[in-house]
Amino acid sequence: MDNRNSQVEKQKVPLEVHIESRCPDARDCLQKLVVPAYWQVHEEADLKISYVGEIWEYPKKDVTCQHGWNECEGNKLLVCAEMHASSISDTLGFTNCVLSDYERVAQPELIQECAREHEIDYKKIKTCADEQEGRNLLISSVQHSVAAGANFSCTIRVNGKTWCTRDDYKWGCGQNHYTVRNLVEEIRKLYGETADLHSSTEL
Repeated sequence: MDNRNSQVEKQKVPLEVHIESRCPDARDCLQKLVVPAYWQVHEEADLKISYVGEIWEYPKKDVTCQHGWNECEGNKLLVCAEMHASSISDTLGFTNCVLSDYERVAQPELIQECAREHEIDYKKIKTCADEQEGRNLLISSVQHSVAAGANFSCTIRVNGKTWCTRDDYKWGCGQNHYTVRNLVEEIRKLYGETADLHSSTEL
């Protein structure tokens, strides 16, 4: 028997969250739904964090943010932290830490505290955010959100489809989509379907 065919390779389910760094809805979205769900399905979900904003082409390509200059700076710090984090779990933990005190974004003390807690090099984060690299990363992230049609902070997408939004302190979801249990069940269901598809192609 070929051992390669006896092992079914499962493909993780895309789980995307689109946020803004100085947004209370993004804080609630992470704390009430994304973080507790992801810890249960981290082996089944492929998590991606992107940022919501508006792209300007002139006089030079740049991003503007709903909650002002500090939010754009905060978003840059967050995308740069992801570049230097050892895992997406550390990135999520860092992002949740920062947004837990979102009114302090982008104060250096807050970023330093969260970087220490999640073992990410603050100097590397700051250097990235201060240079063109940080701007480019943020532009790319916002372009992805625009292409996905994610206009609200927060927007949660599962397997390429909008699962839930939160705006003005309210959930905008299908029935019970805002519960951790239902999000976990959906990801596990899709993960199982992926495994079944791979199994059928092996026959």
